Amino acid sequence: MHHFAKPILLCLFLTVTVTACSNETKPETTKADAVLPDYDVARQFMDEYINYPPNPARHISDSAFISSSTMLTSRFKSYYDSIVVDAWKRDPELGLDFDPVLDAQDYPDSGFMIERIDTISGIVTLSGKNWPEFTVAVKVIAADQKTLIDGAGVVNISEEKRATR
Repeated sequence: MHHFAKPILLCLFLTVTVTACSNETKPETTKADAVLPDYDVARQFMDEYINYPPNPARHISDSAFISSSTMLTSRFKSYYDSIVVDAWKRDPELGLDFDPVLDAQDYPDSGFMIERIDTISGIVTLSGKNWPEFTVAVKVIAADQKTLIDGAGVVNISEEKRATR
């Protein structure tokens, strides 16, 4: 009986070792790993932003567009509203003298392309298709299994991350 114990123990040892090794090679996935941002959403949003309303006869304000967009975080919408309200309080005749989402008065009318991506900060720098010198910073985040815009232009973008003017 002692003679059969060695092969059985050896088989048991090998089975445990192989099972343990195969479990070690499987990376653990977390909820944070499950969705990486789709950085092209930055370009999609900005192209949509400069082209609204699709029907020029239907007037829609910037604020209405921002509040109804499903591509934006609530933090973006809230910060945008505070910028606009504060500007109107400071200057009731003019309000803002630039577009806070574009961080500019003028912008490329043929859309944007991705210039560079900072995967650490989530900042995507876009440049104009017909005006490559024009750049704007857009911050994307992964939230609730999708990619959202959390900042653009001066909205939720720190001064050091904004496009240079």
